[in-house]
Amino acid sequence: MTPIEVQARAHDLIEAGKFAEAVKTIAEESQVSRQEATEVANVLRGGHLVPDFPGRWPDDLSDSIRALLHENKRKQAIFLVRSEKDLSAADAEAFIRSFEAGATP
Repeated sequence: MTPIEVQARAHDLIEAGKFAEAVKTIAEESQVSRQEATEVANVLRGGHLVPDFPGRWPDDLSDSIRALLHENKRKQAIFLVRSEKDLSAADAEAFIRSFEAGATP
């Protein structure tokens, strides 16, 4: 899985009240220590993202967004935009809505 997908999946688990499972998912899928995974989970629980966690996306953000939306991974697309553009959750959501409406980012 990609870094944003790991964060999005862990965020879903945290929202479902499964913090320990989120930590385990982050640790296993991102190959980081349990301590690092806990720190990441705490950041996600606080409503933030971990920039460049771990790895990097292709240079063309539009292609990455398009691919995620095509795969019905809207939340991952929003997380990607938040990370790459340093936007709030609401602003990233608006960005994706604009993108879906045909506006070019």
